[in-house]
Formats: sequence, C-alpha cells, structure tokens
Amino acid sequence: MLESRRHEFHLRVDVEHTDLIGDTHRIQQILLNLLSNAVKYTPDGGSISLSISESQPLNPSMSRIVIVVEDNGFGMSPEFQKRIFDSFARSDDERVNRIQGTGLGMPIVRNLARMMQGSIAIESELDRGSRFTVELDLCRRRDRRGAAGTWSGTPTVDATATPPAEPEDFSGRRVLLVEDNALNMEIALELIGSTGAVIDCAENGQQALERFKASPEGHYNLIFMDIQMPVMNGLDAARAIRALEREDARGVPIIAMSANVFAEDIHAAGNAGMNGHVPKPIDLGLLRETLRRWLS
Repeated sequence: MLESRRHEFHLRVDVEHTDLIGDTHRIQQILLNLLSNAVKYTPDGGSISLSISESQPLNPSMSRIVIVVEDNGFGMSPEFQKRIFDSFARSDDERVNRIQGTGLGMPIVRNLARMMQGSIAIESELDRGSRFTVELDLCRRRDRRGAAGTWSGTPTVDATATPPAEPEDFSGRRVLLVEDNALNMEIALELIGSTGAVIDCAENGQQALERFKASPEGHYNLIFMDIQMPVMNGLDAARAIRALEREDARGVPIIAMSANVFAEDIHAAGNAGMNGHVPKPIDLGLLRETLRRWLS
C-alpha cells in the first residue's frame, strides 16, 4: 500500500504471461484516464486501487488481461452510468461538476478498448465509489519452435489468433496545437493525444509562428489553428507561416478550428493558406477523419 498526501493507493499485479504483444501507448492512455478520474472524484483521504490480473481466453495463444480501477469516491447515479460514454456527458452531481473536466475521458477509454478488441464495464453506487473493469485479449509472444513461452528473435503470432484491431496510431507524428481557450485546449489535447501523436501547444498565433520558426525543417506534420486569438489571430499566423523561406512552411497542413462555420469564414481560412476547417465544438468523428487524412 502506498500513501500520498491525499489518497491511499493499492496496487496488485497477478499475471502469468508478461511477454505479450499489445499497444503500449493505448494501454497507458487507458490507465492514465481511469486513474486520473479516480483521483479527481475521490475526496481527500479516500482509497484508490489498481489491479491487473490474467484469465484464460477461448484462444490458447492469447492472454486476457483484466484491469480494474476501483475507488471509494463520489460514485455515480444509475442515470449517469447510462450516459457516461457519451461525449461531453456531465453528471448532475454538484460535487462532480465543481471539478473541471471535459467529459471525454470515458468515451476515449471505451474507444481505445474497442480498438484493441476489448471491453469496459462499470459498477458504481452514489457515495460508495466506482469500479471500472477493462478486459483486453493480447497475443502471447512465441519462441522459434512455435510453442508459447519466452520469445526469441522475430515475434510471430499464431495464425488462428484473433487479429489485432488496426487502431489510428500516429505515434511519432508531431502536431502543433494553437488554441487560447484552456478548456478547448484540454479537449483537443485529450482527443488528439489518444492517437499517439506528439503535441506541442501555443496560446496565440505569434507564439505558434515562433515555435514553427524555431523547429527543424519538417518537424511538424500538422497544425491545428484557432482563428480568434489575442496577439495574432489564426489567419495572420497561417499567412506568416506560409511566407517563411523554408520548404515545409509551404507544405505543412494547417487546419482551422473555429466556431465560425459560415461559407465566408471557411473561404477566408482557405485564402490565408489553410487546408481545411474543423468546427467547434469539436466532433470526435470529424477530428479522427481529419487526422487520418493528413497524418496517414
């Protein structure tokens, strides 16, 4: 048991097979979101536990990893449990609503689990806490004889195993996110970050321009640019980037992010050198499609 200034934290790991094939980044993202929620919605002095265990799936070449995050915090009403996986869903519990959050953590966790052909389940009761259970079937690495065991050399996967899902993995791609609103920044960070992309942030157009100028050629693969910002707006920032004397300044995709969706606004973004437009509030499906189009 670990004790911190605010919470008790209990960790239990009980797995037989430790050499498994899986998406490390997305599993880390699931753990981060579940544990962050537990910390936020458990009062000082409360208890949080993380349990990772293994059970046998139907396919003997795989291992079912069971991740359980449990707390004794505020808990959830039955009504909110029905909506918790809806984007931007907020509880009607005033204690919860006093804590800043985007309402995107749980939809993202479910989406990540599904990408890996897994599942998530919730058990919760008001003032008694919550229990989140994620189950993932991961392929075991195999030795050169084809028997399950210690892996040596190039990893091989049993042809009869369920093929892993092909998630949107943009690990290694770099995105410059330009946004002056803290809540909008948090939402975009959570959505884009779940794809594995590395994100740098700027709070206005001038800061974005300076970050781009200071970066090596070809450093950024995509720029998301808010339009209405102090110091320098997004249109002027896009023009300034396009005018730089470097090859990537002319080719890097710049996508406008704005609540202004009239034809003249989209036309103005195009005239400033932008390649597309994502309306606010951000639609998860449209954002994914934009990332796929420009980062694939």
